[in-house]
Amino acid sequence: YQEVQVGDKIARVYPGDFIKLQEIETNAATPSTIAYENIKKNLELRVHKLEDLSEFNKVKGHSAPIAVVGGGPSLKNHLEELKQFRTIIACGSVHDYLIDNNIIPTYATICDPDPISINYYKKLHTEVKYLIATGFDHEATKHFKEHQLVLWHCHSPDYDLKEIERLEGKTYHAISGGCTVGLRSINIGIMLGYTNIHLFGFDSCMSDEECHAYKVSEEERASFGKLWQVKLRDLVKDDGQGPGDKVYHCLGYQLAQADNFKNFFVSFGRIFTPTFHGTVLLPDLFKLMLETLGAEYDAP
Repeated sequence: YQEVQVGDKIARVYPGDFIKLQEIETNAATPSTIAYENIKKNLELRVHKLEDLSEFNKVKGHSAPIAVVGGGPSLKNHLEELKQFRTIIACGSVHDYLIDNNIIPTYATICDPDPISINYYKKLHTEVKYLIATGFDHEATKHFKEHQLVLWHCHSPDYDLKEIERLEGKTYHAISGGCTVGLRSINIGIMLGYTNIHLFGFDSCMSDEECHAYKVSEEERASFGKLWQVKLRDLVKDDGQGPGDKVYHCLGYQLAQADNFKNFFVSFGRIFTPTFHGTVLLPDLFKLMLETLGAEYDAP
């Protein structure tokens, strides 16, 4: 077991307490060898790194919330809430959707090396800082040349860290945290000094056969793979509150994101407070996690 601190309480967490995944395998769409070649080229760009930003590692205090926005279907139901936030991270493909809804993010994070990712950034904005992983397609970085481009290392155990340090001329700093840009963006928010982190569109499940709040390309849909049915165990209290015995339809990477978030929170939940907006798989899973940990949680 692991001992986890939530608030002023210590709880023991046993493997399988929160989610059990069987026969599910997820793989990166682009081999790490390609991402590594992009890193070597992108390190030659004369742009800022994440750790060079003035706001990096400056603790903001719990009174300064940040919204980290994924593209899950529930997002379209919480746009007015999102507009109340001064600081917003747009994760991956959600960028243009936010711009279309008159929401200008403070940051936009990109880590997918596939050049197809550029299709999600047709509506660039001068006020946005584009935080692009060094493994991003080198030629595609030219798309952002007239905008605020900032590089960061999206850590992979497949990379030659000593070689990266030699090329960069300084100690390797990188962001880990999970299998999706949304999970890495939570960590980026923490590294920027935020502890009060609000999560929008972090569904980890489908809705009406859609995996995003907006349409995606047929090419992306063709890569979805198998659809899984998942049921969370029933922890409904006597007062009838709680997610209950619900069934969710999920793609493999969505389940991996849920499992990765669980592991991330177990390890680092003491340094940030996540608040989910929406009642879908990942928020419901988190509520059950806190039920298991013996801590109270009120969803917004």
